[in-house]
Amino acid sequence: MTRGTIPPARWVSWFQLLTRRATRHQIAGQSMEPTLSAGDVVVVDRKATPKVGDVVVCRHPFKTNVHVCKRVYGMTAESALDLRGDNAKESTDSRSYGAVPQVHLLGVVIARLS
Repeated sequence: MTRGTIPPARWVSWFQLLTRRATRHQIAGQSMEPTLSAGDVVVVDRKATPKVGDVVVCRHPFKTNVHVCKRVYGMTAESALDLRGDNAKESTDSRSYGAVPQVHLLGVVIARLS
């Protein structure tokens, strides 16, 4: 997915939610604007493999009870994700806390519900 293109949910997304392959997450903050805004609800595929350019949801590397939604900017050889917000001025991301180990990945954003 390229910047600004999170498609609306289709029947496949709803099916993944019903079968629990996917989960819902509500966006908080402005770090992913204009792609996603605070209050948007996205569908996250828990089994998808992320690639550069994908929007993902991860546990924060130091506050594991906090979830972050960012774009994959790069990947390291150590299976860590370089995550960046689309709105750099409002984003706390890998530029401040470093690459996020892939074990913190909750899934890849595949659709928008609202």
